[in-house]
Amino acid sequence: MPEGQFKPGTPRVTEESRKSNSETNRNHNHNPDHDCDRARERVLDDLPPSAKLVYKVLEYEGEQSLQQLAAESRLPKRTIRYAIAEHLKETGVVDDRSSLEDARRSLFFLTDPESDTAPKTEGSEHVA
Repeated sequence: MPEGQFKPGTPRVTEESRKSNSETNRNHNHNPDHDCDRARERVLDDLPPSAKLVYKVLEYEGEQSLQQLAAESRLPKRTIRYAIAEHLKETGVVDDRSSLEDARRSLFFLTDPESDTAPKTEGSEHVA
């Protein structure tokens, strides 16, 4: 069979069919629960790389102290403090609370996009 020809009965995928399929999927797969995720992604897109890394560490590891964030991210503590104070807390995606074991330490956590409250973790309570 010469190159560029299709067997009879084989569906052809054209650029137009790809575009229409992706538009159809986008319209049918709209889920309002994902609107918060999309809004959070747009906020994160504007952040510097260090703030994004701190966010991702918190996303994967959960609540962390400054020392734990420094160990996981390999960023200097000063950079982490700046990323949290100037970027992540400003945009409302991260908050902190005092550690119950050592009140001198802060624990940082991702806020709940729907209610902006601390996540419930076993054996800890949110201190206001």
